Amino acid sequence: MAFFSKSTRASSNSDKRVSTILQGNMEDVEIVTSITDKLKRFEQQSTRIRRQWLINSAMVRGQQFAVLHRTEDRLINLQAPPGRKLIMDNMIGPWRDHMIANMAMALPEYEGIPANWDSESVTAARIGGALLNHYWNKWYFLYQYIQLIGYLIDFGNAFIYANYEVQPDKYRTEDAIDIQTGEIAFDDDSTVKKIKRPDDDITCKVLLPHSIGCTLEPSPLEDKYWVTITERRELDYFTEKYENGNEVVGETELGTDSYNIRRISDVEQSDGTTSSGYANEVIYLQKPCSTNPDGLICVIAGNTLLKPKDRENRQEWPYKKLLTYPIEHFHFPKESGEFFARSRVEGQIPLQKCLNLLWSIMMENAETMGHIKTLIPNTANIDSISDINEIIRYDLPKEPSYMTPTPLPDYISGTVIERLKSAIRDLQNYHGASLGGAVSGVRSDLHAQNLQEQDLLPLSTVDNLMKASFERFGEKILMIAADKVTEARAIDYVGKDRRLQFINFKGAMLGNTEKVKVRMTNTQMRTKGATEQKIIQYYQAGMITDSFRQPDPIEAMRLLEFAMPDSVNKDLRLHSDMAYRENDRMMNGEQTWVLRQQNHLIHLNVHQEYQNGSDFMRLYEEMEKNSQNQQIIERFDTHVMQHNQLMMQAMGMLQPKPEVKPQTKETQSAK
Repeated sequence: MAFFSKSTRASSNSDKRVSTILQGNMEDVEIVTSITDKLKRFEQQSTRIRRQWLINSAMVRGQQFAVLHRTEDRLINLQAPPGRKLIMDNMIGPWRDHMIANMAMALPEYEGIPANWDSESVTAARIGGALLNHYWNKWYFLYQYIQLIGYLIDFGNAFIYANYEVQPDKYRTEDAIDIQTGEIAFDDDSTVKKIKRPDDDITCKVLLPHSIGCTLEPSPLEDKYWVTITERRELDYFTEKYENGNEVVGETELGTDSYNIRRISDVEQSDGTTSSGYANEVIYLQKPCSTNPDGLICVIAGNTLLKPKDRENRQEWPYKKLLTYPIEHFHFPKESGEFFARSRVEGQIPLQKCLNLLWSIMMENAETMGHIKTLIPNTANIDSISDINEIIRYDLPKEPSYMTPTPLPDYISGTVIERLKSAIRDLQNYHGASLGGAVSGVRSDLHAQNLQEQDLLPLSTVDNLMKASFERFGEKILMIAADKVTEARAIDYVGKDRRLQFINFKGAMLGNTEKVKVRMTNTQMRTKGATEQKIIQYYQAGMITDSFRQPDPIEAMRLLEFAMPDSVNKDLRLHSDMAYRENDRMMNGEQTWVLRQQNHLIHLNVHQEYQNGSDFMRLYEEMEKNSQNQQIIERFDTHVMQHNQLMMQAMGMLQPKPEVKPQTKETQSAK
């Protein structure tokens, strides 16, 4: 089925295809019908990949004898017939755990990058990095990160959805404002009145690929005309969140993907999950485009277009700076022409099934042929023998005898199984990190750790893809924050020197978000050996110094003890942040101090760079218009001069004292 961006396109009077772009002035019924048709079309086109996801889910969760229903999208657990064995040698499950552990070894860490070296851009970059690390901690994203990795291994795809929404269970206290005067209101005892307001903030959720609907051309998610998010909700949820939520009727879930995934996971699910107590919430997102510059976000459940409380029932695009979807697609490498990447479990399934089948045949043979059997002719007139396990009767005129069991051939019981296991291991090592092992002849611990890092090289492609997705996701978070966080709020984060820091943040601090880019700092640093080697390189390059710019071996030893190379820059960040704040204070006419213990070289670099910038040069150009400009310039000059004096004094203390020669008779006579 093709998709078109124009309003209509007709090949004949009987074949008209309506545009995929919805308009805000459409009737509710038209919107619901259009979204429902899009979802049905997506389900039809994605049947193969969704059925494969069901098989993958069963295999990694230990249900390796389940089969797909021929016509319905559900799995059937087969029961072994009498005399048959179902033996499972699960090699996929441990490999999955091993992959999650190795991929989670590299924890992403956000760092803002300024577009240039203007003080505003540098400050915005540092605040942006601090904000992203604040959200990382607030969302407990480490747990979601491990969940994200699990989805990638199972299905090859996962999504993260960021949304700015009201959190009714959280409040923040603010000063009350007098409506008439617009100033802060006071009580009779002259204390400031306080009010509680529901907290609204950016939330984040990791989604299964089953939850996302879109067109399936291979273009990135950002280029799609529309995207849907489907989640299973209790009916009480609709009543609390939407004005017309009581109109939503329950929907059964039997046969759907999400229902089967939960059943496969062996989660205790009551019958209520398939009854009328639940319904699917479908969030439809349509980013601004030439056909509809306002964009559209609306929510449906069943045949009802929902109206959020205190909002219009169909919303224009809520973001001014983020003009793409607040959803990020994480995926493994794709084949040509694919939107959904394939999971690396998929290639292991045939070998794993063959291995389980062979083990089952062997156990059946052992149980059938391994017992002692006695051959007794029917003419012997023997009814039973107490110490004989099994009796086989026959009509031939032959004396009773014991039967000699014939085992399976050695090539079946040994060679074939080992070949199958070796083939599975080869696939697993090709797809991810190997199981590792001792390397003979290696005595250096650093060398051994470097070899271990090389052993993880197959994950480098996945690392790069996840790094790119995390960077795009971080940029989207900053755009949402710059747009929506209009009131100052406290954020906490762990700084580069591992100290907990607090700042009052509001979106205006980010300025133009084009000034800030994001990068992940430690996704490639997987081993302590590589980290220590990097610290040694820093020290050899003269980058680890004391306040007098001399090599500092004690600081290098401290960094090696805890393997924290980021702390190399702690002095630069500490004093440059201080200098940037001093620039702002001097521009606002506030008092600043120059202290002896400061790193004067870093302060001078920041101050002099700001003095050569466009904002400071404007003070000279507007000298006649504003009499305070002269005072600001003089304040900067005095501040810089004080730093220069203290730095020269410190450098003078490092100079060797002049050599004093003892006086002799010759020198005294010369005088």
